[in-house]
Amino acid sequence: LKKYGVEPSIALDVINSSSGMSLQSQRLPQYVLSRKFDFGFQLALMKKDVGIAADLVEKLTPSASLIPEVRRVMETAEGELGGDVDYMEVAKLLEARAGCELR
Repeated sequence: LKKYGVEPSIALDVINSSSGMSLQSQRLPQYVLSRKFDFGFQLALMKKDVGIAADLVEKLTPSASLIPEVRRVMETAEGELGGDVDYMEVAKLLEARAGCELR
């Protein structure tokens, strides 16, 4: 992050007070494995946030490959599931691609 002008101590404070502190892995059992998919954040909003990150990465690190793929997954998910669903429902799309259900 320092490469992008973000002080590591500030980044750490932000990450530790946000979803960056492995929130996804902590919430997986409660919201995906339980099949509730109700974290409370719309897929359209997640897609927007991913798009902002992807635009930044594209400008600063054009060789990056992960964030463009995440963007594609979010776009596909919104097309298939709709933007109003909870973003945790992206797991359904990934399950379908993998041919297995997370439980």
